[in-house]
Amino acid sequence: MSMPTFRKAIEFANDTEEGSLVLSGGEPTLHPKFMDMVGYTLCHFEFQEFKLLIVTNGTNKDVSLRLANMTEIGILDAVLSYDDFHDTSMVSMEVFHAFDRLRARGHEGIREINIPYKQGRAADPARGIAGAREGCACTGWNVNTNGNISPCGCEDAPILGNVRDGGVPFIHEEFCPCECCHDQEEEVLQVLFPEEERV
Repeated sequence: MSMPTFRKAIEFANDTEEGSLVLSGGEPTLHPKFMDMVGYTLCHFEFQEFKLLIVTNGTNKDVSLRLANMTEIGILDAVLSYDDFHDTSMVSMEVFHAFDRLRARGHEGIREINIPYKQGRAADPARGIAGAREGCACTGWNVNTNGNISPCGCEDAPILGNVRDGGVPFIHEEFCPCECCHDQEEEVLQVLFPEEERV
């Protein structure tokens, strides 16, 4: 994702009044401008109750340790995520220990497969879109690397607009629940950084 598209995504997030934002998958910390994106988000996201969540596989040791430190002092929330798709042999033990310390202090810390991040509807099923399946946590907007906006992060979610063209003129609830929503774990805007599309 280019920085101009990223800035438009943050502008869009401000317009939607989402209370949280996720930087995630591929592996966001490998983006060459990742820390610039974190700084921009922290400076320009407008909501007082705002929480920035970063999900990392921990392979970028230096950035992962910085994120753990930023989580410890309350600047953001970072979660080390690993499952059958992540090769944990590529993650430094120092990174595992840093996120283990976070977990011991009451932070999410490390998330293993099939343990959803308790946010949005995963934490409060009564919250979110009327008529959605119980346990579905997919109520946040998704902005992909090209700036396309969909009502959730699922592959088959409809594209409703693009941040470079001014966002979405419709209400999110008109498009969900879509068939894909029940597979999602997070309720929040997800800004995706697929490795094949990194600029």
